[in-house]
Amino acid sequence: MGTSTPSAHHGNVLPGNYYPQTVGYPPGHAPSPQAYNVNLSPDNIKDIAVAVRDMLVEEISSLIQKEMAPLRVELDAIKLENQDLRLKLDDLEQYSRRPLVRISGIPESQHENSTALVLDVIDKAGISVSAEDIERTHRVGNPVKTRSKPRQIIMRLRSYEAKRTFLKSSKKFRDCPATKSVSVNEDLTKHRDKLAFHCRKLVKNPSSSVVQTWTWDGKVMVKDKSDRTSRSQRRRTCVGLVMS
Repeated sequence: MGTSTPSAHHGNVLPGNYYPQTVGYPPGHAPSPQAYNVNLSPDNIKDIAVAVRDMLVEEISSLIQKEMAPLRVELDAIKLENQDLRLKLDDLEQYSRRPLVRISGIPESQHENSTALVLDVIDKAGISVSAEDIERTHRVGNPVKTRSKPRQIIMRLRSYEAKRTFLKSSKKFRDCPATKSVSVNEDLTKHRDKLAFHCRKLVKNPSSSVVQTWTWDGKVMVKDKSDRTSRSQRRRTCVGLVMS
């Protein structure tokens, strides 16, 4: 018998001679991709760029906020801790100033004896503080010829009781014509001195509820229109003392 030739009638197909449509194109016979031309105006490009930018900005901002949230909490805690430490240091500094008072209004001269000057005004005002109660005195700051007011005198007393007695009697300076210009204040830390100054401004402020302020034992005290007395430790706590 002769060799039979495969035919389409019998369905016998040699490999490589026929490719059904379901399996794709034969190698090297796939149609070339068609080129599509997209015309974008400058405004179109700008709009696309803005949209992409806004999308990225929003996503990046969200990620940053997520990362920053715990850092903000930690930062707030550190700030509170720092404030507490500052107040504790301020308490320690004020305690070291406990036996000190500042005297203002005593005329100044060269080669003066500040302790003798203090004793002189104390005697004139009739205040019961003796030389034995005073440990030492000195002027504050360097002498300046053009200074309009005399420098303050810091006086260290030998006991806290002597200081209390002196402060309680210091109003006698105002009652005596010879010492009317003399005033006495506690020696405060820089923080408390600024706080006391701010409270004095509140007293002069018509919209403030503060009617009186003073210091006692290093504490800045205020009294409001309701006759309530409170201690002020931070300047921001004074905001509540101003009527809205």
